[in-house]
Amino acid sequence: MPTHCCRLFSYSCTYYYNLSARFCVIHEAVTFVVVNRIIHNCRHFSTVTPGMVDWQTWLLSVVAAVTIPVYIRILYVLIRHRTKYRFSSHFYTITISQGFIDIIGFTCYYTSVNMRSFDKLKPFYWSLNETFFVQWSYMQTYLFEYGRIIGVVMISIQRCSTVSFPNSRFNQTLIRLPPWVFFAFQYTLPILLCLNMFFVEMYFNGPTTLNVVISRKVLEGHYLKSALIPLIAIIICSIAYGILTRTIRNNAVHTRRKEIRMSVQVVGLLVALLITCVHFCMQYFFNYNGMTDWVYAMRLFTPLWVGLLTFINPWMILIMNREVRELTLGRRTSDDASSVHPMGRNSRVMMTSSKKRYSSTKEQG
Repeated sequence: MPTHCCRLFSYSCTYYYNLSARFCVIHEAVTFVVVNRIIHNCRHFSTVTPGMVDWQTWLLSVVAAVTIPVYIRILYVLIRHRTKYRFSSHFYTITISQGFIDIIGFTCYYTSVNMRSFDKLKPFYWSLNETFFVQWSYMQTYLFEYGRIIGVVMISIQRCSTVSFPNSRFNQTLIRLPPWVFFAFQYTLPILLCLNMFFVEMYFNGPTTLNVVISRKVLEGHYLKSALIPLIAIIICSIAYGILTRTIRNNAVHTRRKEIRMSVQVVGLLVALLITCVHFCMQYFFNYNGMTDWVYAMRLFTPLWVGLLTFINPWMILIMNREVRELTLGRRTSDDASSVHPMGRNSRVMMTSSKKRYSSTKEQG
């Protein structure tokens, strides 16, 4: 009896082992077919017919034509009314700096990358092969994207410091900094991060495609850096907004609605930053595994996340910031400035002086 049971158990184990092996083979076969089908569809989807402008460029052009005038109008309002409205805080200083990077960065990207798909301009761009323009046309994307990412991190830290730690030494030091420090930091650090790539050999692969060719070994280090920077930024922003969310939940009564709206205003940039992080990480993975076609396919989708990270900010400002929206749409004029109390150092001085006047009047009475 025990021998019969052992044989039965042995046959059962052998049967299930063979069944699982067959299942693994079928699973691998199905996975191989599905993955290759996805690769084929992605290549077909990202392929541009000669003589036609790719759909990414058309989409980016339409969105830019609608958004850039609105963005310029918002920046004009923030700069013109900085002393009259609540736009003197460092939150708006970073917002203005971010706006300059968005508009200038998009202009450089469109003229250096998107316009290369126009057939009439291809001979002109091909004539610039083996010049510094090749390095610039490739690296300007990362240069301005790093600037945008640094801006999102700066805004997140400023929001967390202002709402969660208003009386801390760090926040008081942050308040005392002059505005030019934020501009200098956001514009200088991306240049330092990209400086080495401007001296790397690059060239266009042909007069019709105009793809930038770079050594794979050089790209490994570059893609690793481009994946780590947004990843570190996501971690910092997540920690900052985690602390900020906890503060708002614990002090919902004492936290002003305007502070909450200004914090929610940045959520769109955080979502765009997350998508950018995924894009850069996938790009590094494809290059590390030698999937060159996928690397070129990822470049074709670059206009989508460039446009998202560039043009989501003005619409979030219009949706979440009532004062900016009214000034941008012309519903409030500069004559109404007296009805709005300024924000920043001047507001604290005015409040302190009013309290002193009230206390002195009360003592005299």
